[in-house]
Amino acid sequence: MITKSIGITTVLCISYFIFVSSFAPAYWSGTGNDLQPRSVKVENFLYNTDISNKNIIFGTSLAERIVQDSIPNIFNLSLAALGVFDGLYLLSLKNEIPKCIIIEMNFIDRGFNEDFKKTFSNPSLTIKKHIKSLREDKQPMVVLGNLMMNKVKSLQTRQKISNTKPSSQINEIDSALFNQLVMNKVTEFSLPFKDSVINLRLQTLAEILKTYENKGTKIVFFEMPINHRVQDLPYFEHLRKAFYNKFPKSSYTYIDKPDSLKFQTLDGTHLGFIESKWYSSYFKKSINDLQIN
Repeated sequence: MITKSIGITTVLCISYFIFVSSFAPAYWSGTGNDLQPRSVKVENFLYNTDISNKNIIFGTSLAERIVQDSIPNIFNLSLAALGVFDGLYLLSLKNEIPKCIIIEMNFIDRGFNEDFKKTFSNPSLTIKKHIKSLREDKQPMVVLGNLMMNKVKSLQTRQKISNTKPSSQINEIDSALFNQLVMNKVTEFSLPFKDSVINLRLQTLAEILKTYENKGTKIVFFEMPINHRVQDLPYFEHLRKAFYNKFPKSSYTYIDKPDSLKFQTLDGTHLGFIESKWYSSYFKKSINDLQIN
């Protein structure tokens, strides 16, 4: 009985491997639970993406909300719960040089996440490069779940969203809760961080970026818009000055945040759906103006 079970399992695994490698349709992929989309993005970057002529965004969950599909020649490697340095570590695993590296400034004080680094340092994971059926987005239950969710969404009536400015949108969460979330951010960012921390982070960043600059990669910095009551608190004022001191505007390119609009966000820092769509258009125009797309 055990031998028969092993045999059936082996046949099924080999059959699925062949199916995914040679016959699976383009839609045969999924995202799975909350952590799997990040793994899917990382694996797609490592195994499927030629970055030799691409512009790569490195950032946190803030920049993750930039709509990548609307901007040609861009790969958004911003990672939820992680930061710029984790994305740059993944870049170091590829033997390719991007056209442009685009760095989110907002939370550069986050260093390398050692647990994440260990996960993608494991040599055994390189087998996924050659065996697609082992990748997160090809897991059978993930694929089937994704297909079912897409079917449900297609049956729902899509809400039409007008092309309004973020300042006029209706907040997407309860107003009392929203105000409390923003006040929490006001408290959190009312004091600047220690110079020793930011100086160390920016020095590390400069050393990493210099290796790519020397090979012809253009470096661009940008600041994601956050709630208008939070964006100019001491933490962020101090952060900007530190960036401009280490990477002066006379030598480096910056995409300035659109100060003319008062962003609301969902929680003080993360853009809502309408705001994300609007900022993605602004970001795309900025990229086009810089002629690096």
